[in-house]
Amino acid sequence: MFNNMGIMVVAHLLGAHVMWADAFAIGAFISVARGFNTVVPGALGIQEFSVVGLFALFGYWHELGAQYAIVQRGRDVIFSVLGWLLLYVGEAT
Repeated sequence: MFNNMGIMVVAHLLGAHVMWADAFAIGAFISVARGFNTVVPGALGIQEFSVVGLFALFGYWHELGAQYAIVQRGRDVIFSVLGWLLLYVGEAT
């Protein structure tokens, strides 16, 4: 569900309009693409390529897909840092 809203929010902030049905389908396919990326550590490059390809497949410009992929990767980094920080604080006590 977050992928759908995330796609729509990022697209809106970038000045593009994405239909809800397209955002739902792209979000579902991104989840499937993440599952196939178990061979590559961190899915570096493959995840971004699949996101850009999905946006192009649904008729949106490539730049929107690349920008969403960067935002998504940044969100993953922030959550990872937050998780490591909480793990560190829990071990310190």
